[in-house]
Amino acid sequence: MKSTEKSRTNPPESNSTYSQVGAESNVNMQPSSMGLTGRISIGSIRLLRSMPEYYSTDGYRRHERHICTRVRKERLWFSFFILFYFGYLIIGAVTMHIIEVPIEKAKRRDFFEVRNNFLEMYPQVLDNDLEDFLAAVLQANSDGISPLRNASQNLNWNFGQAILFTTSVVTTIGYGRVKPLSDGGKIFCIIFASIGIPLTLVLTSATVEKLLPLANRLLCALNNKFDGTLGPVYVRVLLLTIIASVVIVCCFVIPSIIFTYLQPSWTSLDAFYFCFISLTTIGFGDFVPDETIGDDPNVFVLYEMVVCVYLLLSLITMMFVLTIFYDIPQMNLTHLLTEGEYSEPVERHLTGRSTTFEDSRAYHSSTTSSSRSRQPRVRIAEGSTTSEKTLMDE
Repeated sequence: MKSTEKSRTNPPESNSTYSQVGAESNVNMQPSSMGLTGRISIGSIRLLRSMPEYYSTDGYRRHERHICTRVRKERLWFSFFILFYFGYLIIGAVTMHIIEVPIEKAKRRDFFEVRNNFLEMYPQVLDNDLEDFLAAVLQANSDGISPLRNASQNLNWNFGQAILFTTSVVTTIGYGRVKPLSDGGKIFCIIFASIGIPLTLVLTSATVEKLLPLANRLLCALNNKFDGTLGPVYVRVLLLTIIASVVIVCCFVIPSIIFTYLQPSWTSLDAFYFCFISLTTIGFGDFVPDETIGDDPNVFVLYEMVVCVYLLLSLITMMFVLTIFYDIPQMNLTHLLTEGEYSEPVERHLTGRSTTFEDSRAYHSSTTSSSRSRQPRVRIAEGSTTSEKTLMDE
């Protein structure tokens, strides 16, 4: 392919093999995001990506200055976000310190008062002996063994607790109420988590992908209903609000009511707190559904298995909501903090169109390839490159 005129930008490698091989891709092509000059380094070989034909020398310089401004703006936003994030952590620490310290001091006074009263009632018990006994009690409690007489006969590693433990491991909740005590158990836990966590991520991601067409249908219905009334962004926000409300009711409110009934020692706030801490995978372990239901141990095992299913399904719905949230570009702060030079548009999971065969990617690829084969090629020889493009009506 011969060039008809000199390049106005005069780059030394403007007619490289790279630009000739990728001639068709030069149509509506933006420079690579790998550098301001459009160069790509592959080992010791440096190739120059051809610049679009419509860039003159002055236009390219203005475009380059615009890119530099975007990069500086992105770095400024990112630095501000880092400062805000650490400030948020400090504010949270100060707030929890102010709220919890008075409660902790009161509980400490109550405990030492009970301890002193015990020594006064039983003077034959030496202070050091009592200290050793309390240390043994704390160690047993740390190992998951309750020191109470009514609960000390129940094994921690029954099947119900074991299935809850494995579920908390692969979902990264990690309550910590039951933990492996032997070296063999710790080694197996490491291997089990290394395999189980990726499997759980695959399961949740695949399930979310299966649910996205349903959300897209709902988005289509909302677009048809509010066509001309609400903008596309507001329609997506409305979709997010509807789905998030359903998830809050089904995964937080209703389970909180059920746990309040099944766990007599929990208040409504405790039950909602457990649901939130579990589904955000924080998992402090201060509240775990481990109270026995009835006298039949099989009922307790069934109860623990139902809790595990609830945790898995609720985590999937939480990921589903987050996917829809990040599908709204105006609410995706990650794109704002990382939109460097030549950043590509965010690919949306929800198109807002009906998922018919005519709208599918395979249909468009087949029609595009057939139209390319039917339509003539036109030679363009202007600007800095010589390329070929196909005339297509989109």
